[in-house]
Formats: sequence, structure tokens, C-alpha cells
Amino acid sequence: MKKNINKIGVLSLFSCLLLFISCDWDESNYDSLTKELDPNATYYIQFKDASQTLESGFDPSGEIIDIESTITVVLLGTPRAQDISVDLSLDPASTIEASMYEIGTTSLTIPAGETSASTTFRTITENMVEEELVTFILNIDMGENNATSGTTLNYELTRLAPCRPVPGTYTIEMADSYGDGWQTDGGNGGNGITIDLDGNIIEVGLCSPYEGSDYDCTGFDTVFDSDVLDWTSGTATFEIPEGTQSAKWFFPGDAYGEISFKVYGPEGELLYSVSTGEGVAGQLPIENCIL
Repeated sequence: MKKNINKIGVLSLFSCLLLFISCDWDESNYDSLTKELDPNATYYIQFKDASQTLESGFDPSGEIIDIESTITVVLLGTPRAQDISVDLSLDPASTIEASMYEIGTTSLTIPAGETSASTTFRTITENMVEEELVTFILNIDMGENNATSGTTLNYELTRLAPCRPVPGTYTIEMADSYGDGWQTDGGNGGNGITIDLDGNIIEVGLCSPYEGSDYDCTGFDTVFDSDVLDWTSGTATFEIPEGTQSAKWFFPGDAYGEISFKVYGPEGELLYSVSTGEGVAGQLPIENCIL
């Protein structure tokens, strides 16, 4: 057995050597497939996401949020062995003014071996007219390397107008299912609903019998006496003056899941309603805008 094993080992080694010697490995061909890119490969250039409709927004403080986007050009075909320069030009049909936007560059380079390049776009929204649609149109001109589509980028841009609240008397109907007033962000009481009118704060809520309130709450801000006082519900009103630019509503929370309320506009229209136990702390989506 030992001799047979040795013979088999020698034969295997010999076979391997023959196999190694007989392999015709074309190193140059391997390099061309894995390392070298074809400088003459056919390619085409187009925009990615060439058509978009974009609107400005507002942060929780009411400040304008500019429109931002990424402009990307892509190569269709085999990556090239050299950089590709792509120049973008503003189409004369664009209606946006130069003061209304910033673009990182209009000369992009797709690096050798890569398939795309990008730049940034941002509106200077404060220089745009509210609710007026403007267009930002860019063209690619790569001659015979233009793709059959997507060589024109078209953004339709709008600066949204802020919600200027309808002036007048607003009404909030409030209730507590347990009948002991509101306990919001405190176990014995807490803050009320606040309405921020251009920085002027109005606060509304049911009083609590367990502690005094530091705002003018609705109900009895005294020691609890169920035989005399009703802590179950109450109604409050407040004014939004003419010329107010913004109204932001905040609810502080519901400590025990007992609170409900409804908000009515100056014409008696229901603007917002929260059922018992459904109130979540944070800004309320209440808007009653001048049209």
C-alpha cells in the first residue's frame, strides 16, 4: 500500500506540472478586461430625474425652508478610459431670475471609470414671489453623445405663501372625562394649549383643583369640592387680530388620557377636534388661512 500511494502521489504531481506548463494564459487580454477601459466605447449622457415639481416649505418656527435638489448627469454605456466633461447651460425659456437660485457648477466631470457626476441646486426663496410658478431649465449639449431623452432638466418651482390666519374670535370647547380638570404635562395640572401669534402667546386650558395655574385657565382655580364645583368641561375664547402673519398651536400632552377639546373658527366652523385620550403633545395641524 505504501508504494502504491507514493506512485499515485508522483503521478498527481507530474499531472499538475503538465497542466501548469500547458496553460496558455493571455495576461494582456486579462488586463484589457479588468484594468483597461475602452477609450472608443460608445456612450450617451442624460440627466437623472430630469423633471420635478418642487415647493418651498416652513419650519416649525415659521421660517422659510429653501428648495434643495441634486442635479445628476449619468453616462449610458461602458465607462470610459478618460474623464468626460459635461457642460450645462441655462435654457432661455427658464423664467427663474438669477437672484432666485444657486447652482454649484455648470461644468461637471464624470471621472474615468465612473458613470455619473452631480452638483447642488438651491433656491434663494426669499427672492421669489409667493405662489408664482417659475421654471429652471438646463440643457446638455454633447452632440452625438446626447441621449435620445433626458437631456433637458426642467424644475417647476413655487414659493408657498405662509398661512396668514383669518382674524376674529376663536372658541375652544374643553372637557375632562374624569371630572377633575386638566392634568397635561404635569400630574396635578400643567400647561394649557398655547397659540403663538407672531410671538405673542395665548394660553388656554381647564383649571386643575390640585394646583394653581400660572395662566388664566378656565373654571375654578381653587381647592377641589365636587359638591359645589364642576371640573368636567369649560369654554374659552380668544382673538386673532387683523394683520397677524402666523398662528402656531401647541398641545402640552395628556397625563392620564382624560382630555378632549374642539377648536372653532370665527364663523363657527370646526377646525380641529381631539377625542378623549387621543391628544398627543406637540404642534397641532390647525390652519385657517386667509385665501
